[in-house]
Amino acid sequence: MLRGRTRKLAVGQREVKLMTEIDQAALDALRMELSGRYGRSESITSGELSSIVSENAEANPRTRAAIKQLMRETSMPIIGNNAGYYVAESNRDVAEYVMGLQDRIDGIKERQRLIMENWEQTQERNDDTARSTLSEAEIEAIEDDDVLEVSDFEATPQTATDGGQPEGSA
Repeated sequence: MLRGRTRKLAVGQREVKLMTEIDQAALDALRMELSGRYGRSESITSGELSSIVSENAEANPRTRAAIKQLMRETSMPIIGNNAGYYVAESNRDVAEYVMGLQDRIDGIKERQRLIMENWEQTQERNDDTARSTLSEAEIEAIEDDDVLEVSDFEATPQTATDGGQPEGSA
């Protein structure tokens, strides 16, 4: 079965169990199960493999961790895809798998680029909103301060022209 250790992560300071070690009996059983599964037609699902790795039948992250550990410790070229896991039997199997991995890497990089661009645009809009709700004197005071920035302040409702009361207050 899978053994792990607990570590606190900086983000959110929640405890996360790191699944870094698979016991030898589970690895041996996993190796035996996969050793006869050459080619896509012989694949086995992660759900089927998870019962070997963990008591939890839905333990796909644990199954992936076990597969990686098995690949590190053996010379088995294990392929995992939507059909399940199997041992590569040809150069074509490996080439197709590596191309698929590269496509996934490219997709992740694209999402990474998009989230960063979108976040920067959101921050710029927030700066513009904060600027539009601050008086000129407030903006000047903030710009003159070496520590404060306009983006440090949340936007407040626009003041109405009828006596300076914020909208919705009476």
